[in-house]
Amino acid sequence: MNKIKTILKNKISFGIKYIPYLVIAVLVGVTVTYAASKLVPPGPVADTMYSLQDIYDLATSGTPATEGSGTIETTPALSETGVTLTQVYEAVETALASVGGVDLSNMFNGSCTIGAACPGGSEFPGGTQAQGGIDDANYDTTGNLAQTPPAGRYETTWITCNLGNNYCGTGDAGANAKDEATGLVWSYPLTGLGGASWDTETNSATLTAGCVADGDCAYWNTDTYYSWDNSKSDNNGKTAYELCSSHAGWSLPHQKQLMQAYIDGSYGNLEPQGVGRLYWSATTSSYNANDAWEVYLSHGYTGSNGKYYSRVIRCVQE
Repeated sequence: MNKIKTILKNKISFGIKYIPYLVIAVLVGVTVTYAASKLVPPGPVADTMYSLQDIYDLATSGTPATEGSGTIETTPALSETGVTLTQVYEAVETALASVGGVDLSNMFNGSCTIGAACPGGSEFPGGTQAQGGIDDANYDTTGNLAQTPPAGRYETTWITCNLGNNYCGTGDAGANAKDEATGLVWSYPLTGLGGASWDTETNSATLTAGCVADGDCAYWNTDTYYSWDNSKSDNNGKTAYELCSSHAGWSLPHQKQLMQAYIDGSYGNLEPQGVGRLYWSATTSSYNANDAWEVYLSHGYTGSNGKYYSRVIRCVQE
């Protein structure tokens, strides 16, 4: 019995001796876990950076700061008298909306008129493709279309159709060019009675001969113009859709296909440089069944007009 009492006494003594160490270990573990969930710097924050106040002052008043010039303290606690990230964000957002006293949005919405705080005293003439740019036809100040496309414009890869690539895989000599982005193959403009053949002339000098400010170019007199319905004599009783479908594999392009071709850089790749033709699409106007949509492949204009009007026709093949 005495031996049992001795063993129990020793175990209790051992437990009491090491309880403080166990408590300390647990507290340390809890502290570490708690600290891991908080934004607690491992040490003093170095004064080698810009503070939120520096950024805020720069955005709101243009006040510059020297990196590391401020004093950043973390003891006894981070100050609550500075600016918040929300305030910094809103200040930067406001600053970006107005640069140099000019509201950038007005430079593109038509309200930036002469004498109204516009760069150069006039509406913004264009910009990068991401900003909208100017139209690809890049008219000069006299209204002459014969201009090279603006530098830096968005354009995809266009393949010229020829015998070597089996006319872009169509096997048809009427194929003009393929837009690699959409996979669509575009024909030359139709020509002749009933769109019997293709107008394969692409030489800009030939097509734009005689061009003056009012657009009196050679192609105006040599192109064949067709109505959307079958009313015009050159249609030879065919609708615009039938003019294309009478050629195996071809169809009249929809408005959005023509618009996408322009976006992808049809001017200078499909439509010869300096040429401004208005093309019929297969899309009828939703608000007037007697109208259909038309598109310029040179500068992207699209609108609807009576189906009896005369327009040029290109066909498309997927």
